[in-house]
Amino acid sequence: MTPSPPRITVLIPTYNRERLLLRALDSIAAQSFREFEIVVVDDGSTDATPSAVAAWSSANGIPVSYARQDNAGQHAAHNRGVQLATGELVVMLDSDDLLAPDALRHYVEAWDAIPARQRDGFCGVLGHCAWWATRQNTGDAYPQPVFDSTYLEVKQRHRIHGDKPGAWRRDLLLLHPYPVFPGERRFRMSWAAQVMALTHRVRCIDVVLHYVDQQADGLSSNTLRKRLMAPRSLWFCFRDEANRFTRGYSRRIRLQAHVRYVRYALHVGKGPIAQQREIADRALLLRAWPAGFVKWLRDVVYRRAGWVKVPNRSLTSAP
Repeated sequence: MTPSPPRITVLIPTYNRERLLLRALDSIAAQSFREFEIVVVDDGSTDATPSAVAAWSSANGIPVSYARQDNAGQHAAHNRGVQLATGELVVMLDSDDLLAPDALRHYVEAWDAIPARQRDGFCGVLGHCAWWATRQNTGDAYPQPVFDSTYLEVKQRHRIHGDKPGAWRRDLLLLHPYPVFPGERRFRMSWAAQVMALTHRVRCIDVVLHYVDQQADGLSSNTLRKRLMAPRSLWFCFRDEANRFTRGYSRRIRLQAHVRYVRYALHVGKGPIAQQREIADRALLLRAWPAGFVKWLRDVVYRRAGWVKVPNRSLTSAP
């Protein structure tokens, strides 16, 4: 008899985080809900991650699906992990973070509470993050304990800020893989949630589901340098924000999206004419252009002055 697939896949992309990864795995093993699988995608680690994962799996009696790839970034590792996953829902857990107690049970119960006839119109479940050291919420509360909306509405209309971890339908994630630009190892991980929000709602629950323990060398450190090392990825994301993700929202939000688009379009060699071909609202593009140009010029000055160390190969043309 073929075993039933797990209800939920916990996907951990990791890179040189052997010690912290084991702590994340321990937080999964401690969950009361047991219908899960673990997928670890090693993004080219040079430490003892492979042997550490194997030893942990053996010691805990919990299978771990382990895959290794050349270093290509968290988004590329996420794509690989979703392909390997078999769960109905996929939860991405950063290797330096932890699941809160009973997080998987909360995810599945919230998903199952959506009426079956409505579930096709939902893409997943969102909760809250809290800081590991203080247990304080990293962002804003939802207006109700159970709140149905879209990811874009949550962020742009309700102005609910902060990290919001989610369990997402695997079938939809497979439809919306992150674009991967060779040589760039950073991408806005909110992009997939924004795409799904164009057609699907999300159930939000006022429960802390992940603990965040941000490391000094994490993805949020040295933000400007990391952004300038992924100009094509950001150009792509902000083009989508300007054309798709902010439509119907406030003029201020739309203007900000167009300013960011101008900044990174210039970084990849797209001048005013090329930008007009890409952007639907040309009037708003024109209004955004001075501020976007100033931000681009500041980046160039910082780089040339050596205040931000960025390899020249990072600033290349977009496709």
